Amino acid sequence: PVLSIPDNDTAGGVSTLQVADTGTIEDVDVKVNITHSADGNLAIYLITPENNSIALSLNNGGPGDNFVDTVFDSEGSVSITGGTAPFTGTYIPQGDLSPLYGTVAQGTWRLKVVDNATGDTGTIDNWSLLFTIGDGYDLYVDSTTTVADVTSPYTYEPGNNLEHTYQVR
Repeated sequence: PVLSIPDNDTAGGVSTLQVADTGTIEDVDVKVNITHSADGNLAIYLITPENNSIALSLNNGGPGDNFVDTVFDSEGSVSITGGTAPFTGTYIPQGDLSPLYGTVAQGTWRLKVVDNATGDTGTIDNWSLLFTIGDGYDLYVDSTTTVADVTSPYTYEPGNNLEHTYQVR
């Protein structure tokens, strides 16, 4: 579900994804859709199962609105600090995702969005993680579908390199 981001509250809005897969991470990307009327107010963090916080974007975008299908990828070509709102496309996050390489995907992952100013409000509409796992497959985990809605945890579609798809809320 859509999650409100509290206005001027350091607790922020926190959305959680459970990952059951025990594979080793070779790469991870984070995709977000956030509606907010002043992106420059927002600090966005990925929080790992080990409770480490990685800054994806810290107060970028000034008075511009929204993050639309924004992908944070350490191998990107443009830093989020060089982008403009609405942020659409792939950006290098402010923090480094590469320390996650070689760790296990399993656990509780959180997206935390803090609104650092008053007067503008927003929501975490959805978010997802795309892992490249050490045994040669990709793992996609998103916040829009519950496990009960998935007929099989292993889904393959021709033309799609995602062999293992888990969708959780």
